[in-house]
Amino acid sequence: MNPFQRSYQTDQTDKELIQQILDGKKTALTILIERHQPFIYNLAWKLTGNSSDAEDLTQETLIKIISNLSTFKQESSFTTWAYRIAKNHFLNDQKKAPNIFANSFEELGTRLDAAPNTDLSESEKKEQQEAIREVRLQCLSGMLLCLTKEQRMVYIIGDIFRADHNIGSEIMEDANWQRRLNLN
Repeated sequence: MNPFQRSYQTDQTDKELIQQILDGKKTALTILIERHQPFIYNLAWKLTGNSSDAEDLTQETLIKIISNLSTFKQESSFTTWAYRIAKNHFLNDQKKAPNIFANSFEELGTRLDAAPNTDLSESEKKEQQEAIREVRLQCLSGMLLCLTKEQRMVYIIGDIFRADHNIGSEIMEDANWQRRLNLN
């Protein structure tokens, strides 16, 4: 789920849910959390590369969002406000993400160069489709773990989730957020 796609739920709906939550309607809280939890978890997983750490970060972030819901002033969209909380929590988290793939781009390159290169036939590609997808995801995760937490956050929000630069800069609280990670 990509909350930055136009088909994603509107902020008006979020605002209505927030008002219902503040009025004591518990089901509205469940709907709001279920709407935003997948993105927060996916971002946490891409930052840590570890499902257990990602689950912990997601839970901690959702608790912060819920605990501070009454302070949401609606000066920005709820999505921006909530994901800014996630960004701050992720970047300030003191747990060091395990560098299970490599400690630098050079080490990652050396490991990739050392991997055997076998051409697959079309039928072998189809048979190995899931394994190939998993390797690609691990390579992406390895690349992400070579970046700083802030660089990972910028890359994930912009390139993976294709967030508009205005949304990204609001979340990162920096008008020049795209220039911080110049991957082009």
